[in-house]
Amino acid sequence: MHKLDLFERPPAEAAEAFSRYLDRSRTQSGEARETALKDYQSRNRRSQACAAIPEAWRDLVGKRDELLLEVVADAVESRIGVRPEADDAADFLAALDKHVVIEVPHANVTRRVGPVPQPLLPQQDAGESSRKGQLTLRGRT
Repeated sequence: MHKLDLFERPPAEAAEAFSRYLDRSRTQSGEARETALKDYQSRNRRSQACAAIPEAWRDLVGKRDELLLEVVADAVESRIGVRPEADDAADFLAALDKHVVIEVPHANVTRRVGPVPQPLLPQQDAGESSRKGQLTLRGRT
């Protein structure tokens, strides 16, 4: 299914989509159907790949992938000049996996892996906000 929101898309893009899928000659020749099928298959493959990312991540972290640990250690070393131990990097990555909500937008899948850590904010009275300023939207403040 192709979603076309005419309010969010530029007119040229909307016109191209209409032509691509609904042009009379393309519809009669079957070209529009073939195009729609190819587009669907492409989106489906992308969706499957996105859905597989969390499991691939868990495999890399669980197996303590050397390349992944090297990348993390190199990034830390380039940032502060000190290289962490491989075990420290592996422990950090394993702990990350326990506190992540994985959303795969193209697959319409949300998988809760563990508790989501709450940000540490100062206690406030009900009705108070730590944010300052104004919001103006469409001429209204």
